[in-house]
Amino acid sequence: MWPALLNNLGNLYEGTQRFGGADKVYSEALAIRRKLAQDSPAVYLPGVAITLNNLGNLYADTQRFGEADKVYSEALAIRRKLAQDNPAAYLPDLAMTLNNLGLLYRETQRFDDADKVYTEALAIRRKLAQDNPAAYLPGAAITLNNLGILYADTQRIGDADKVYTEALATYRKLAQDNPAAHLPDLAGTLNNLGILYDRTQRFGDADRFYTDALAAYRKLAQDSPAAYLPVVAITLNNLGNVYRDTQRFGEADKVYTEALAIRRKLARDNPAAFAPDLGQTLLTAGLVKLKLDSKKEACGLYAEFRSVNGGDTPEWAAQLESACR
Repeated sequence: MWPALLNNLGNLYEGTQRFGGADKVYSEALAIRRKLAQDSPAVYLPGVAITLNNLGNLYADTQRFGEADKVYSEALAIRRKLAQDNPAAYLPDLAMTLNNLGLLYRETQRFDDADKVYTEALAIRRKLAQDNPAAYLPGAAITLNNLGILYADTQRIGDADKVYTEALATYRKLAQDNPAAHLPDLAGTLNNLGILYDRTQRFGDADRFYTDALAAYRKLAQDSPAAYLPVVAITLNNLGNVYRDTQRFGEADKVYTEALAIRRKLARDNPAAFAPDLGQTLLTAGLVKLKLDSKKEACGLYAEFRSVNGGDTPEWAAQLESACR
């Protein structure tokens, strides 16, 4: 009972960003569980693995990557053994730790290792989802999406397209049945596909997926504006970039203007977090105004950028700076 309470306390501390306290109580819980597992491994080894996994999450969140790798790897070894003896009970936990290691390896640019553990996690989650889709399809979709990010980062564009598309189909189905739980994941995958297609100059596809993502994020922002208005602005900005790159300057102007309205409000409330985003959109919107022969408006946006940013104009916006001297 006592180590379980310590572990739960660690979850509480980590959730409230009291990372030192979380480390302390997780470590105490782990020491107790290790000692108990020496005498009764069948009963207490699962608890050891739980606390090791929690410590791995903590260390990864606080960028202690070497320590995260060490405790995740130990948790993985324990969970492999447990899953061999009782797959029904422990395969889900094994897949979780594999997925966590994939996140860690991608973050530390160990891309081949990330691919390997993600692929193993996906195989397990696919198998589990065959028997119990309601419980395990969401996990399979998470790993598919993680693989998509990995493949996009390593320029495996075809592979990224394939796994994102499968994740999207899964999230569409899940969101139909439970939109409150899965609409955010659906929107995120739509946005990831938009980014992928934008990077590879499939602008029509990028437009379509960004537009669908925007509709989902608008809906989410109605109920939770603090969480989703920033993402609405990001997606509007992404759409504006597509329209600008395809010389649809009127449409770009329209979505940049909406993004600016949101980002101005966000930057007023929290300038440290949102002023940089506002500055970027002011410049891109100003460049589009120049394309529309609206120099006065363009220079107004540039003056606002100078007021908000206070630093040097980036090289990519030199045309705007030159026009407004």
